[in-house]
Amino acid sequence: MGSAAALLTFSFYLCNFLCTATTPLVSNQRASGKEDQAIQVGGQALSLALVLGLLLVVILLSLQQPLLNIMMGTSSTEAQQNFAHQFLSFRAIAAPAVLTISASTGILRGYLDTKTPIVILVVANLVNLALDVVLIGFLKMGPMGAAIATTTAEWMSAILFLGVL
Repeated sequence: MGSAAALLTFSFYLCNFLCTATTPLVSNQRASGKEDQAIQVGGQALSLALVLGLLLVVILLSLQQPLLNIMMGTSSTEAQQNFAHQFLSFRAIAAPAVLTISASTGILRGYLDTKTPIVILVVANLVNLALDVVLIGFLKMGPMGAAIATTTAEWMSAILFLGVL
């Protein structure tokens, strides 16, 4: 599972520019009094996030075996490989949500709103924690429970961000 988590973290990190580039682009348009342009930049960032997220899902799912072989090496057991495949298969579908969250955070920062992202992310983390307790602790789902909890919280967070925007 650790190798799959590291692979996901790296994949998502490659798209970190969605937040860091969107913030100044939106704020510059707003500072110039071009609110319609700021909205357009935000829309472009969200569109790019969805497209890149879907592309990332396809890449992670179609190249799952070779990517995990690189990350895990050849000394991993069959059980470890199964956990990693299950975890990656489910977590990969969160890519569009994760990138949408990143772009949304950048948009809100461009509007000088740093409170809303924190509130949404705190709520999402509390949902993730509650689901982890239920799925891992009570239902004994192990890594798959963790994947379901995290993916659910990320999609919930992305929907909340889109609702705010």
